[in-house]
Formats: sequence, C-alpha cells, structure tokens
Amino acid sequence: MCVQSGAALPQLIYISTYWHGVHIIVQPTCPGNRRARAEQAAEARPTKIRPVRDLGRGAAAGSAFGYVLNYIHINEHHSIFAEPIDARAAALWGTDMSDLDHLKSWIGRTDNASEPVLARAQAGLAALLDHESPPWPAGELAPLGHWLHFLPRVRQSELGPDGHPARGGFLPPVPLPRRMWAGSVLRFHEPIPLSAVMERRSSIADVAAKTGRSGALVFVKVRHEITVAGRLALEEQQDIVYRDMPEPNRSHRPTDSPAPPAHGAEFMREVTPDSVLLFRYSALTFNAHRIHYDLPYCQTVEGYPGLVVHGPLIAILLLDHFLQHDARRRLRGFRFRAERPSFDTAPFRLCMARTTAGADLWATDTDGRETMRATAEAV
Repeated sequence: MCVQSGAALPQLIYISTYWHGVHIIVQPTCPGNRRARAEQAAEARPTKIRPVRDLGRGAAAGSAFGYVLNYIHINEHHSIFAEPIDARAAALWGTDMSDLDHLKSWIGRTDNASEPVLARAQAGLAALLDHESPPWPAGELAPLGHWLHFLPRVRQSELGPDGHPARGGFLPPVPLPRRMWAGSVLRFHEPIPLSAVMERRSSIADVAAKTGRSGALVFVKVRHEITVAGRLALEEQQDIVYRDMPEPNRSHRPTDSPAPPAHGAEFMREVTPDSVLLFRYSALTFNAHRIHYDLPYCQTVEGYPGLVVHGPLIAILLLDHFLQHDARRRLRGFRFRAERPSFDTAPFRLCMARTTAGADLWATDTDGRETMRATAEAV
C-alpha cells in the first residue's frame, strides 16, 4: 500500500503508543505488490530514525487488512508503505498477517563465510571468564569460541533502532520488533586448531509462527556447518525468536510461584552480572543490541527492569562451569534453551549435575526459578 507524502496515514495502519520510533528507510521505488515491497525492504538501507507517538493500535473498522508496523518505508518519490506482520497471531494483533508464505520463502537460503581463528578473541574469552589457565585444551579453539567469529560487521547506517542489523538479507524480514537467540544444539566433530582457517556454511532451515503469553512469535531455525581443511569440525542449529514489544506498564517479573531450590546439583556457582561484564561480552561479539548496555532504552522502550544478560553468555558460563569440573573429557555435544531473561539487577546461579553422558546444567535466578537449561555430552 502506498500513499503520497504529506497525506495522512490510512486508518488501517497503526503503531503501538509505547514504541519510541520507527526506522525510516529510503527506497528507489514503491511497487504495488506487497511481496515485492517486502523484498525491497529487505535490501533497503536505513538512513535515520524519526519519533512517532500517540498513534493507536489495531485493525481499522471496515478494513480488510490491519497492519502493525515495525518499519515505515519512504521512497525517493516520497511514497510511504508498511509491511504487515505474518499470519497466525492475527487475533492477538488484529491483523491479517498473511505473509508467512513470503517469510517461508527464505527457507533454503544460504550464506558462506571464511575466517581464521583469532587468537585475540580466544584471549579475550579467557579474560572475560577470569581464567589464567583456561580449562579447554591448549592450541585449540575454545568450545563455543566460534561465536566470537563470523560477526555481522554491518555499517553504522545499517543498524535498526534496537542496535541489531536492519531486517532482511540472509535472515527473513520478520516485522516483529524483538529478536532473541532462544537456544542452540551443537555437535563437535573435530578440534579446531588455533592456526586454522574456518569455512562456515549457513542456511535457513525453517520459519514458523506461533502465539505465546507475550503475543505473536516467529521462530527462525538457522543451521551452521564449520569445516577446516575440508573436514567437518562443528555443526550448530540456532533458534531465533521474534516477539512483540510488551504491553505498556507490563512487568517482566514472573507471576508463577518461586521454584524450590535446585535439587541434585553437585556443583553450584553464583555469578553477579554487571554492566562491565555485559559490555565486555558485547565488545567480544561486536553486539550492538541496546538491551545489553543502554539502561534507559531497556526500561522505557522494552520494559525490562535492568540490562539483559546475553543468553549466549549464560550458555558459555554454564559450559565453562562444566569444563572446570570435568576438563579431562572431550566435549561432543552441547545444547541450551533459554527459559526467561536474566538481568543485571541480581545474581544468578550456575548449577551442574554429572550424568553418564556428560552433565545436566541449568541457571536459576535468586528465587530459584530456572532461566536456562543445558546439557553437555562428553567422552
């Protein structure tokens, strides 16, 4: 849908009042076809952010389609159009969200990259984890150390309002404002020497829409294969979830009763997160997501009580907890699933129980609620 600049936005286009801005993207043309518009939006380059406030939310009376905007696109002819959100949470959004098939067209897309193992990244990880002598084998890339490589070094003008790279490109342009790494499943086939050059092949494995307590959800599965000298060294499947912003004044405090203290934990360690820890991990991973360092943004835009601890950082801490107590075994597999966010407002605990195959690992908040579950397989 296109309207000329200067005209009022059509009534069927709405923006939630608690959003603090929209991403303005310049486009050369404004096609009439929604799918073509979304494809162009995926390739568009953001130029600036303008505040938008006091607009309503929901589908317009008498309109066949409703739209909830993540982006407003303005082309060089000063036309405006909006992307609809996709299909299964229509009741929650008051929208048609009929473009799930378009998002699914990203399934099968691939991306290839090559990068040498970076010694400074390895040293930075050891420093972050407070190791003088790291518990992983000398001369090898640390387990999960590949997360410090193949980083998305996009130009400053290509970042979205939340600090993430703007939507589109390799990942589908899901028009939900929040993007989080929900979990991963990894298989370690061969050690990666510190002198190695890694080749990574990434592909979109699946795109699915669901609804949850927080509203509409879109899940994207991404598969990575890392080879060294033509031999498969590591496989990973990442689950990325896109979500809506919270309702105004909605608390992120869990409403369920506190869980009892963790039973069966052989080893426990308490971690007190702070802005320095989160900054150092963001720097190691070139992660500009504002929820990890911009407290006013966290509280006023995303509604969090404090800075959000990176999910992958907690996963690294859990695996490090395992390695410190079982360093002699060779890691073969690792998986984690984030259950709820952790913040820099309180300590959290790392828990471990040995199993025949390796270990069960989990993180809990100060009330004993599980925030992440993981397993390690070793031989």
